[in-house]
Amino acid sequence: MTLDLTKDVPRSPFATLNGFVWLPRMIDKARAFYAGTMGDYSAYPCPGDKQFLDFFGIDAQAIGTIIKDGASDETITEYVAKQTSRTAADKQAYALRQQNPPASLLHRVALKVFRRKHRAKFQTLHPNLPFGRIDSFAKMIALEEGHPILGL
Repeated sequence: MTLDLTKDVPRSPFATLNGFVWLPRMIDKARAFYAGTMGDYSAYPCPGDKQFLDFFGIDAQAIGTIIKDGASDETITEYVAKQTSRTAADKQAYALRQQNPPASLLHRVALKVFRRKHRAKFQTLHPNLPFGRIDSFAKMIALEEGHPILGL
């Protein structure tokens, strides 16, 4: 099913399909991209999609074609599982990476700028939220879109 991202939000950055964190979100956004219903979201593949695809060794154009052709979540997930050489432990490590602060200095600085820019809005919407614990891009996305954040 294709979401209209001018009206709805994609699945959470923490949602999984067969243990692949981010994949459901990428599928939602790619479907909307190909349907012309992206709204203000970054075009497929966005930086988060590229990180997922690079980590798991998946070709963006190839999976994009499968998504564009109307494949189900199950078919797309099976494709990713067959194409990647990553293990279950790698999937868990990638999931933890989404929960934790960025490793690179550049990404930490970018997150700090983004947090500073949106702090007042988020604190107004979520006054009891421990804002200092929003320390990853995935958590910021989840907060912005109203998805639950593990541990908060």
